[in-house]
Amino acid sequence: MTKLPALRLMIPGPGQIDDDVIAIMGRPIAAHYGPDWATLYKETIDLMKKVFLTQSDVLFHFCSGQAAVEAGMGSLFAPDESVLIVNNGFFGHRLGILAEALGLNKVELTAKWGDPITPSTLRKALLANPNVKGICAVHHDTSTGRLNPIQAYGQIAQEFDLPLIVDAIASAGGDPLFIDDWHIDICVTAGNKCLGAPVGWAAISVSDKAWSIMDQKSNVAAGWYLNLKMWRDTMEAQGDWHPTPVTVSSHNLEALHLVLTKICEEGLENRWQRFKNTAVSFREEMKKRGFSLFMEGDEASSAITAVHCPLHMDNETLVAALRDQHQIQISSGIANLREKIWRIGHLGNAEENIPAFLKALDTIKF
Repeated sequence: MTKLPALRLMIPGPGQIDDDVIAIMGRPIAAHYGPDWATLYKETIDLMKKVFLTQSDVLFHFCSGQAAVEAGMGSLFAPDESVLIVNNGFFGHRLGILAEALGLNKVELTAKWGDPITPSTLRKALLANPNVKGICAVHHDTSTGRLNPIQAYGQIAQEFDLPLIVDAIASAGGDPLFIDDWHIDICVTAGNKCLGAPVGWAAISVSDKAWSIMDQKSNVAAGWYLNLKMWRDTMEAQGDWHPTPVTVSSHNLEALHLVLTKICEEGLENRWQRFKNTAVSFREEMKKRGFSLFMEGDEASSAITAVHCPLHMDNETLVAALRDQHQIQISSGIANLREKIWRIGHLGNAEENIPAFLKALDTIKF
């Protein structure tokens, strides 16, 4: 049997998870229905609301984060409706692919990957496209490490009375995110990034405004499984016993409950500051070693660091050397940035991983 190597994960996600969370994943399987399950499910939703800083409804989908983004887009918009896509990175580009796959008319606001798309640019695009029915944007695009100005986008969405869908898969729990205060109508995250939970689930917050839009439409782009209304209706009809329409992972829910409890005990602001302090100190160490940052300052997420590859260093050679000689895995860039940047994640166990990475980096000869 082929076994994957045990490496220090310093990629943009997934990150390493705590031992007590890993232990839950090895417990006996429990039923996904019944009063005990329903109680755990409700408690986990309430914890997720605290992390999301929202009073809106929260649903769990036991799938990838991208599937949950598709669920949000497909449930809110009908085929042939126009949506504005903010695309300045790989996952912004992915939003456009999802829109096309759902039969939506894509109005794409593009910039070079990593470059900003300003609120004023967004406003001009909406004025030029009055038929747009909503806005879709990524908060932290891990292809570049950029944080988009979602708070300002939300204010503009309010001005135009449009719903805002945000992919916060790689930012929730690591960077400030205020769903209600920022007027986000559908927000998606997944556990395997800043939250420190296992892969295999996604959380989706849905505002009253978003539900109202969905309820007024007789036809939306979503099918059955990814239709948020179906998940809501199941929760309302049988939430005290069987809150989901399909079999879901008891392991993942129990692990998520523990992770969210620990986050709430630490305090969101403390956690955000811890992530930021780690990012700032790590970037200073990289600059001391002669590396220039691809993204920095307030525009850079605290979850990863993206650096330019020096001309005298071969990108893949360094990645391979760290992996093979030091059992540390980082990532090169994606697509057109593959040979140009490295992306180093500082998610789980950063206090141990970063010193090990720096020590290893100092020993590698090019």
